[in-house]
Amino acid sequence: MRSLSKILLIDDDPAIFKLLEGVLQKGYSITSAATSVIAEKKITSEHYDIIIFDLYLEHENGMSVLKDFQNKNLIKNSKIFILTADKTTQMEVEGHMIGIDEYIKKPIIPDLFKAIADKHLKSLTERKSTNLSYGNISVDLSSLIVSLMNGETLEEVTLTSKEFQILVSLIQNSGEVLTRESLYNSIWHKQTDNLQRTLDMHVSSLRKKLGGAGRYIKTIRSEGYKIDLSI
Repeated sequence: MRSLSKILLIDDDPAIFKLLEGVLQKGYSITSAATSVIAEKKITSEHYDIIIFDLYLEHENGMSVLKDFQNKNLIKNSKIFILTADKTTQMEVEGHMIGIDEYIKKPIIPDLFKAIADKHLKSLTERKSTNLSYGNISVDLSSLIVSLMNGETLEEVTLTSKEFQILVSLIQNSGEVLTRESLYNSIWHKQTDNLQRTLDMHVSSLRKKLGGAGRYIKTIRSEGYKIDLSI
């Protein structure tokens, strides 16, 4: 079963959330954040396929929030929509200049919005078939290249075959605890008395090579490992 695509709506109007929740009943999980502080906490703890910024929040400017999140490198792996009642083109032009994916004007037309969301989900699904990303980690499954985003630059990381497979397994099961046994058996395809020591050594080496991103890999005592963006 395909997991639900996650959408974050940054908007302080409950009516908009209810409308989109009704439009996106199948295939999507939508949540909302009324402020940039709440939104940032959600984004740093969970990945969202689509993030929707309302330009006119009660106490904040949505465009400023969007730019701030871009500067913090929080939303580079998500599709970015702007939602607004503004009828002029100035903000639309500015939005496209900074790389948004869609500029949607209110009132929202349900069928049109659903078609737009589905289109972007399809492109994400196609991209994910050959690429994985988690935090600032980027994995190209076709070329077996792992890169780390450092500011605006991608820096390639050299991993062994086993380290690469461990990383891919963790990302593909992000947020879930993978036992040492399941990880070892899926990668080494054999049993050994040194299972725990062998795996732990590879995970330790992987963490070091990932630098700051190595903190994403969490040790779950007496169980195994999981990858998690939360600190």
